Amino acid sequence: MTQLNWGRYSGDQVEEFVAALLLLRNPKGNRITPSQGDRGVDVQIRVESGGYKFYQIKRFSGPLTGSQKKQIKGSWRTFLEQTAPRYDVVSWNIVMPHDPTNQNLEWLNSFTSSSGIEINWVGCTQLDAWAAGNPQLIDYYFGDGKSRTEELLKQALMLGQLPVSGTVDSGDQKIDALMGKIVAIQELLNEADPFYRYEFECRQGQLGALSNEIIRTSREGEVFTSVFPLNGANNNIILHVIARCVESCRLRPIALTVAFKADPGTTEYRSLQRFQEFGLPPQNIDAIISGYDGPPGGPSDGDGLVSLFELASDDDKLPLLEAKIISPDSGFPAPSVKIMNVFSGVSPFGKGQYLTFSDCGEVFKMTMFISSGELRALEVNRSVLTGRRPGDIVASIQFLAALEHGGTLTLQGRDEGVLMARLEVMATRDQKRIDGALLLKDYVESLVEIQRHVLVPVAVPSVESLSDDEVKEVIRCAHFLRGEQFVRTWDHLDLTVGDPNEFQQRMGDPGVEGMLLRRQRLMAKVGGMELDTGYILQTVCKTARIAEESRCKIYAANDVVRLVPGEDDKVVMLAVKV
Repeated sequence: MTQLNWGRYSGDQVEEFVAALLLLRNPKGNRITPSQGDRGVDVQIRVESGGYKFYQIKRFSGPLTGSQKKQIKGSWRTFLEQTAPRYDVVSWNIVMPHDPTNQNLEWLNSFTSSSGIEINWVGCTQLDAWAAGNPQLIDYYFGDGKSRTEELLKQALMLGQLPVSGTVDSGDQKIDALMGKIVAIQELLNEADPFYRYEFECRQGQLGALSNEIIRTSREGEVFTSVFPLNGANNNIILHVIARCVESCRLRPIALTVAFKADPGTTEYRSLQRFQEFGLPPQNIDAIISGYDGPPGGPSDGDGLVSLFELASDDDKLPLLEAKIISPDSGFPAPSVKIMNVFSGVSPFGKGQYLTFSDCGEVFKMTMFISSGELRALEVNRSVLTGRRPGDIVASIQFLAALEHGGTLTLQGRDEGVLMARLEVMATRDQKRIDGALLLKDYVESLVEIQRHVLVPVAVPSVESLSDDEVKEVIRCAHFLRGEQFVRTWDHLDLTVGDPNEFQQRMGDPGVEGMLLRRQRLMAKVGGMELDTGYILQTVCKTARIAEESRCKIYAANDVVRLVPGEDDKVVMLAVKV
């Protein structure tokens, strides 16, 4: 087992190394720096039960002096007064590269036992055992691990400039050949760097398109991604650098200078303004990069395309959330939607902040820009609905329709949980936009109703290509299926005579009024499909007679006969089950 000569190293080295050792063993742990007021804590680690283990790190590597004992007592007192009342404490652990004697343990127990908190002394033997399981961390702090990772990455990137065997002709074959060479170096990098993990992939494509895809599909814990063009048509090595623990960026910081380039009035310029005012990360911005200092693979000095990524909120700290809009002017009940992918941030330069989330139905992404507790702007990006099941998206569409009318927007835990945010949203002034949102809501709700009556799966067609008549016909069909009746007036109806004898028999005396009943299958036309709902649409004209100009004694086939209302010009339309 590796045994470190702890006395050789400075106190700062010891404390940094031990903190890193703890955090890498517990990737979601946090280090409390002195500038935050350590409250007798250096590292806090949440356990599965929900409580916390706290570690106080000391640099002492030999028998404790009176002054050192006084420091430990002071740390315990601070922890007991400032931290213990605020947390569910599982244990408090004093950590130092010195194994305790029995007298040390009795002394520690003398002032901690009355607290009822579990107390542990993590000494040299335990630290040596942990360190033996992480030799790359020892190499990084006390050897040449940092320079070795940089050299390995340099070798990986040089592979892209080497000629590939002449038997490899296609771009895909070249990618496969390069990956075979790079994988070995990737494994060595991951063995050498204690704080970051490296993943390579070779891809074909233009830089802009690749950047957009990388942003959409960023990996958990990813701190940056670099794209290195290779010799050849649109071939690239993509390097993903992923933090091994939450505190990796503090244990091995990443620093660089970025001078963004954007002309006033452009989308890029507005993105930078949003970053400055509210902290929303800009993406795909031209920039001049210099002074990179961090894990290998970062950008070299020069021009580049820079995107900043949003950091997901800690799932352990946020409950499952829902968004609700209370809109008195919408005319329908306040809908709520379950939300996910919650990201937030604050301006690095001012008081603004942003909050962005998407609905669990993946219908929209919403970004809120907040300053001084008030909503300054709201952006909603709706996804393509074509092919979606109406029942999966109807709640989200209802939410967006209500949002157009303005009202009170709340974010809270699901099932009437804790209220986390409450903001007032101004109504949209564009009446055409409001009408469009309401029409879409009615249309999707109608598709849900139609699905209840047909066996064939109903999917949302391309709403942008639908005519107004197609939309209204689906909504009308759903009204009938809900049992609603339509009562209207009518002025005439032209009929074509089929069998003259049957027509004469049915109509009787041309001057006599009668009731007219028309029955036809109620069909729903959705996209390119006509769906039989299993209902008959009945149209009842309460009184009808043959118009004067159409009256005659004998009718022939294909004659056009006009009917007009009698005393009652009402027509009733309703659907009945077959």
